[in-house]
Amino acid sequence: MTTIYISAGAIQYVGGTVTEITGKDITLDLIDIGLSTSTLTPPTDWLTPDVKIQGATVADAVVKLLVSSTLPTTSPVVSGSHYYCWVRLHDTPEVTPQMFQGRIDIT
Repeated sequence: MTTIYISAGAIQYVGGTVTEITGKDITLDLIDIGLSTSTLTPPTDWLTPDVKIQGATVADAVVKLLVSSTLPTTSPVVSGSHYYCWVRLHDTPEVTPQMFQGRIDIT
């Protein structure tokens, strides 16, 4: 995974493509995105993505979160810190949250 660098005060979208590996249609499923300082522990604050569009198939969704030194507003990132982007798909049965992007460095 590639490290993403965001300068303090700059704005950057983070996220990527979520794929339901069985091929199930997820176009109507709720998807949350969040930032955690840990690669082992998912975030406690989950957010609605700023961008959610269908991917190449109905089993794919592209999700993005707008991040800066003041965003997301519920838990803004801190300059000099490292974060990891996590995603959670609400489904039956519930899907375990997954980290799906490399480290995000706020400089």
